[in-house]
Amino acid sequence: MALAVTASAFATGKPGDFYKEGIGYKITGDATCEVSGAEDNLKKTSLYIPAVVEWDGIDYTIEGIGDFAFSGFEGAEKIWLPMENTFKYIGNHAFNGCKKVKQLILPVNLISLGTAPFAFSSIEDLEVGTDARAQGKYPHNVFNDMEKLKVLTLWGPVVDSFEGTGFTGCKNLKHIIIKDEHNYIGCSDNNPNVKGVTLYVPDQMQAQYKGESTSSFGSGWPCKAVKDQYDYKP
Repeated sequence: MALAVTASAFATGKPGDFYKEGIGYKITGDATCEVSGAEDNLKKTSLYIPAVVEWDGIDYTIEGIGDFAFSGFEGAEKIWLPMENTFKYIGNHAFNGCKKVKQLILPVNLISLGTAPFAFSSIEDLEVGTDARAQGKYPHNVFNDMEKLKVLTLWGPVVDSFEGTGFTGCKNLKHIIIKDEHNYIGCSDNNPNVKGVTLYVPDQMQAQYKGESTSSFGSGWPCKAVKDQYDYKP
């Protein structure tokens, strides 16, 4: 059995039931767990969270990131989360105040995003999706206060619509790439936070996002420009 790490060595999140390679895990079921925290001295350029972690002879499926798990974490510049559909949620304030993490790759099949999961972090590039079970019901302000965010990629109908307060505090946001070819994501025509944003969408959806469609999609996005998704160059 690997040695347990004392909770005092962890600068973020909550004490876990076991620890492996600098990550704390809280057991949530007979063979399931969630990430509960990160070790203070964990320093990696890229941090990979596995889909399954073994402990004491049991393989635990990681279902999500717990509340405050990486809040204030400064140990990695890029974090990769499991892409398997067994990974379901991001907890409240999970990445709040991460001052070193610049890129976060999330699964495209999430069911739940908690309150302000990325606020006041240094994340510049975020990819996020949603499972059909979430029904596109994430809060419209889920990305608020991401002060460093420059590029946001949305896979699937992450929200029904970004209302007038959507993206508040995202003062560096320049590019939003929407990969969904079937579901229109709305944005209030009085939303001042996307005026400097270039929106990249599937070719067949451009008319809707520009407000040129005869269908009932509203007046489009009040953004800087709408372009084909393949025109985006990192």
